[in-house]
Amino acid sequence: LSIVHPDHRSKGIQEALALRLSQIAWEDGIREAIMRCVTHHTFSQRSCRMMGGQPVALLLGSIPRWVSYDHDDPAEREPLSTLLQWVPVHPAEGTHALVRPQGMAWMERAVEGIQESRTTPPADALLPEKSELCATWSGSRRLAYVHVTRVGRDLVSRLRETCRWLLGGHIAHISVFLPGDVPHVASVHSELQKMGLFPGGFIPGYLRGRRDAVIYQALAWSDLNPERIKVLRGDSEDILSSVLAARAAVARQPDLELPRTGSVSAKRTA
Repeated sequence: LSIVHPDHRSKGIQEALALRLSQIAWEDGIREAIMRCVTHHTFSQRSCRMMGGQPVALLLGSIPRWVSYDHDDPAEREPLSTLLQWVPVHPAEGTHALVRPQGMAWMERAVEGIQESRTTPPADALLPEKSELCATWSGSRRLAYVHVTRVGRDLVSRLRETCRWLLGGHIAHISVFLPGDVPHVASVHSELQKMGLFPGGFIPGYLRGRRDAVIYQALAWSDLNPERIKVLRGDSEDILSSVLAARAAVARQPDLELPRTGSVSAKRTA
């Protein structure tokens, strides 16, 4: 994470930091990195591109509104969204194939661009009865992460129970990481959608065993303005439009008590 004062961003500080970070990662044998780029401007996104970064996910409103950023008027502050970019450093061993959720066609192009070998996903015939998951959260930042380590037949009910509990504790953003190589995850997309979860992207090789993770998210902010989300042209635009459309779909009649969203448009920057 690099934070540069707005008055000094034109001096190439972030670019220099990005190049130095790439050098350190290479020397230390790091395999890959995930960069979180704010979307109120595109400077950090450009730095990630210099590092070979590829956009893979968009987390809507994942930074709470009271975080001071740039010269924003406190009265106009709102949750910040972050674009996740995957940066390869050293060639990695193969991962399982990604089974994308409905409406996420851009994932196939992203997986092809990663250029890693893939293995065939396992069949769902031997799904266990119970799922295993782990939830962590930060009350001060009002966000939570749910990692599903084993997909069982009770996946939907377990996630419903967990998300309701987290939202009841005043959590405003939930990121759910699901094994992307289990076909059952894709088959319950409509149930997750009715529950109030919508897909945000994926992270290559994120889970144990170099398994890809599909990200679903729940958002309880009512004042998120999509017009302020700025992304670079290209793949980031596909992710942005897809995630906004997914959120709009679940906001119509979610099972969870989530706020409804208004506009689904966003500003795009060349």
